[in-house]
Amino acid sequence: MNGFRAFHPDLIVEVTGICDRACAGCYAPNLISKYSPEELFREKPEMFLTAEQLNGSLIEVKANVDSIALRGGEPSRHPYLSNLLRVAHKHSRNVYVETHGRWVLNDGASELLQICAELGTVVKISFDRMHGLSPDELKGIVNRISKEQVAFLIAITEATDEDFLKTRALCDWVPDENIIHQKKAKALHELIEPRIGVVKLNGKLARTLTTKRDFVLKPIFAGLTT
Repeated sequence: MNGFRAFHPDLIVEVTGICDRACAGCYAPNLISKYSPEELFREKPEMFLTAEQLNGSLIEVKANVDSIALRGGEPSRHPYLSNLLRVAHKHSRNVYVETHGRWVLNDGASELLQICAELGTVVKISFDRMHGLSPDELKGIVNRISKEQVAFLIAITEATDEDFLKTRALCDWVPDENIIHQKKAKALHELIEPRIGVVKLNGKLARTLTTKRDFVLKPIFAGLTT
């Protein structure tokens, strides 16, 4: 849709397979847990990419990397996300954290936000019916991010242009230049395929995202209203 940004990072980094929300329609085979990130890291280290693994992977990438997107799971569930951000910024001019954003409203968010501001990391917040963030929550998140002088984008991922416009109307106070228009993937082949590839949890570079084997978007939104 004309007038809104697209999002095509050169490289996607899957920093963790842990998420604290079970969103219907999510393509990723996440482990859903609300235990503390530190406890999860101790108990299930295989579910987290390390800074050393990421650095090694990025050194092996021979192509120029203009943009890197860190995602999960939910990146904020990684207790050492700041270390991964520092590594990513050594290898790319543009680094994004793709997140549901709720952690920004927590008391302990200041440290990570300050690091994002220091490095120039862009926080990319998912605002759509799948992620279930309310307009008031989004406004609180954006206010907090702006106060910390962190750059942000709002990613609206809906199945149709009509649904996109309905969701866009719920955050009409956000400038168009901060809005990303993404089409909701209905099947594996519709997911983003970054130009260079995807860094997996084990630090290996692959072509495609980690997905549920049976991922197909069923008509889960039928009958729902925004």
